[in-house]
Amino acid sequence: MARKRAAEGFSYLGVLILVAVFGLVGAASVKLAAAQHRRVAEQALLETGAAFSQALASYARATPAGQADAPPSLQDLLRDPRFPGTVRHLRKIFVDPMTGGNDWGLERDSDDGAIIAVFSLSCGKPLKIAGFDGRFPDFNGKTFYREWKFKRPIESGVTAGGLRKGLIDPRALQQNADSSEGRNDLGKVRSALPPCGEKQG
Repeated sequence: MARKRAAEGFSYLGVLILVAVFGLVGAASVKLAAAQHRRVAEQALLETGAAFSQALASYARATPAGQADAPPSLQDLLRDPRFPGTVRHLRKIFVDPMTGGNDWGLERDSDDGAIIAVFSLSCGKPLKIAGFDGRFPDFNGKTFYREWKFKRPIESGVTAGGLRKGLIDPRALQQNADSSEGRNDLGKVRSALPPCGEKQG
């Protein structure tokens, strides 16, 4: 009788150990899958943001002399109102891979309110914090996805002030998005969103 109880005790203990092991393996698998999903979404955000940057650059290059070279809304990238015909710089407003919505943060010029950068509204912390390619020169060390600002590249040899005021005809420019001398300081900017990590009130 005592041997039977001892055997039952060992069997019960063995079941508990197996349950614990399976639980640990399952938790690790879930964590790994979540990290992989986030990594894929993160890469999708970079590619989507790059498309916005290219669209802003396309809008600027197509600017008729004397007109503003940055759009007042993202809809203007879908159909440029500065031309009588249909001119598109972006085929659609993409979904934010991090939030699942199509709302984006917009950084605007403080003088005319034109859009100079697009960014995710997510306050998630990125897995990737270094090793970005030349399209994202300012992303190293950023703490939140919201800090990844997708700006239009400034063509080599053009000052930000001259281009923003429409003093230069962009059609005469050659695009140089990956130039190490490229700058993104398109004048003063404004953002209505508080930084991530601060109380929203």
